[in-house]
Amino acid sequence: MKKLMITATALTGFAMPAIAQDDEAGISYDQMVMMVPDYVETDFDALDTDNSGFLDSGEIEQARTNGLFPLSDNRGAAD
Repeated sequence: MKKLMITATALTGFAMPAIAQDDEAGISYDQMVMMVPDYVETDFDALDTDNSGFLDSGEIEQARTNGLFPLSDNRGAAD
């Protein structure tokens, strides 16, 4: 699987207050795709460890600590 590295600097643009809408608990898949159009839902699901449908601050921090958001080789392909 190829991995696309997104630096922590780029991730700082994903600040939850600037992205989360209304009373949401974090960043949704739809919001992530607006920022990173090639993002694949299965990759988002892998980061959403509590299966809430949102990346919360802890999950975002873990992605920053790891230094990457993994992207599938088949991004954009039908399941």
